[in-house]
Amino acid sequence: MHRVSAELIDALATEATLRRQLLEHNACVLQQGIRGYEKRNTGKNLGYSKQQSSQHLDAQSQFALQQLLGSLNKLAQRYGLLRGDSDDRLNSYAEAGKHSAPAAHASSLLTGIEEQFEQYKQHIRDLERESKSNDEKQRLESISRKKYELQLRAMQEKKEAAEARCKELESSPGRNFARTANGSLSMGPSMSKQEEDDLRRQLSDSQDNARQARDELERANEEASKLRSFVADLEVKLSKAESRAATAESKLETLENEMKQYRDEAAELRAEKQRYERVLKRESVMQMVEGGSETIRVKYEQQLEEQREEYEAQLHEQTALLNKTTHAKQQLESDRQKLEAICKDLEDLIRDKARIVDARDVRINELEAELQQARKAKGDIVDRSKILHEAQIAFSKREDAWLAQSESMEVNFEGILKEFDRLTGTAMEFETDRMRYEKRIEELSRQVQEMEASLTEHRINKLGHNSEGEPPTTASLRREFRKLVNDIKSDHQQIMEREMKERKELENRLKDLKHEREMTRYERVNKGIQTYFMA
Repeated sequence: MHRVSAELIDALATEATLRRQLLEHNACVLQQGIRGYEKRNTGKNLGYSKQQSSQHLDAQSQFALQQLLGSLNKLAQRYGLLRGDSDDRLNSYAEAGKHSAPAAHASSLLTGIEEQFEQYKQHIRDLERESKSNDEKQRLESISRKKYELQLRAMQEKKEAAEARCKELESSPGRNFARTANGSLSMGPSMSKQEEDDLRRQLSDSQDNARQARDELERANEEASKLRSFVADLEVKLSKAESRAATAESKLETLENEMKQYRDEAAELRAEKQRYERVLKRESVMQMVEGGSETIRVKYEQQLEEQREEYEAQLHEQTALLNKTTHAKQQLESDRQKLEAICKDLEDLIRDKARIVDARDVRINELEAELQQARKAKGDIVDRSKILHEAQIAFSKREDAWLAQSESMEVNFEGILKEFDRLTGTAMEFETDRMRYEKRIEELSRQVQEMEASLTEHRINKLGHNSEGEPPTTASLRREFRKLVNDIKSDHQQIMEREMKERKELENRLKDLKHEREMTRYERVNKGIQTYFMA
């Protein structure tokens, strides 16, 4: 988006350049009109051919100016398609240009283009602000959600502590607990009414807190889902804005190409104007020398000086506007960089604060645990009878742990047996496949051996015989016999090497299997001798 804004500022600079060129062209046209007027009033000695050439050049200049204004009108209408509410405005500018001067027409068209650029820049700024605000909302929602999760975790821990306390009181030998029909606890006569009420109050408070935390977490999840949908909508809008920006970028490139074409045409017209000015200047000088009209010359120079000053003032104004726009662009870039730095600092600060809060919550939980342990230790020192009670609790916990461990071991053994059955079936399938493949390999090996034997027999039968049918000689028989022996040796060597390689592979595989079996036995023995000692 910043790139699009920079391109819009460049387009505004191009617009100022085009306006300056139009003013220069209008100045040339006015100067030519004045000279034509003076020429018609004072050029009695000039021929009909010179007047005709001057009129022809004026007509060409007017035609070129009309073409330039028509192209600018088309350019403005094409850009107006980006915003649907600007078509009527551009059409009104075009209708007004048909009944006004070319300079006013060009000024109105350029004003329309500038308004469209400003609207588009304002729309981009609004989208950026909305995106930043939504990011900040999402960050705050995530922080609040983490806070709710921490509260829910704390409530859950308190609930678990209360349940553990309840179980401890249930398993106490000095106190009698019983479950009623509705699931509530009935205390024995050894527990006071106040302790019973306190315990029930703590349990109900922990349940209420857990329920509240769960409700808050659900609300936070709902808000997070709404925020995700809102962020998805914003992403869709952002993608649409990016597509619009890409379209605007392509249109800006088209505008730049057209501006370049107009600049070239203006340069050609300027060269033609300068050539025409030199011709007219020579003719006017000759006419003034011949006619001696000093008053007309002074008046003409004054008019030219006034027009020059006016055009220079307009050029200075356009230059100041361009400098102001460039300065505003630089200021916006610096503000954007400052805001990005501030946002980054705020994110770091929020992250540090969240880390500090998390560490503080962890520290609070640790202190609460230490406080509970200290209270338990103090109770152990004060009341010696509770030591036996705690030993019984530890024994019951250890017994429960042993029961749970035995159940888990039974479940594990059942899973191991199922896995063993599956592996046994798979091994049997593999063994069947292996036997089938070995049988196939033996058949193929036997066929290969038979083919090799037949080949060897054929070669022995063909010893010494050549293709020409001549009888074998001793030298040829010896040579072919050596060749046959060498082939047999090489085949035997290849067979031996292949068998040695297979033997090494089998030995390595056997070593790996032995190693895996020893590791499995070691793990089984070590796991079997572990105990869960509880003091």
